[in-house]
Amino acid sequence: MSVLEAGLLGRPTAAPLERPVADVVAVAKRDLHAGTKLDGSGGSTVRGQIRRIEESIEQQLLPLGMADHVVLAQPVERGEPIPLAAVDLDPASPLLPLRAEHEALVLAPARR
Repeated sequence: MSVLEAGLLGRPTAAPLERPVADVVAVAKRDLHAGTKLDGSGGSTVRGQIRRIEESIEQQLLPLGMADHVVLAQPVERGEPIPLAAVDLDPASPLLPLRAEHEALVLAPARR
């Protein structure tokens, strides 16, 4: 159907949206104490949960992709999303400027 729609109607069928609309945030799989080292996707400490990107940015939630080999600075209860402020991020991490670029796409005015 995609080939027909693209060929006959001239509409893209797998084109990316203009800006991100969702984010996968890290959620505690169990009660986590300060000092716990997170082990990322597939590990025993966190799981991913999809959220609207605006909510993720507004609440400053930890993206799942940044939840590997970081240490909690404060406890987080089971089932709760992990705030960025709850982890000690390496200021030299290449993920920080990439995340800033990602957020800038969301916060930029929509092109029409």
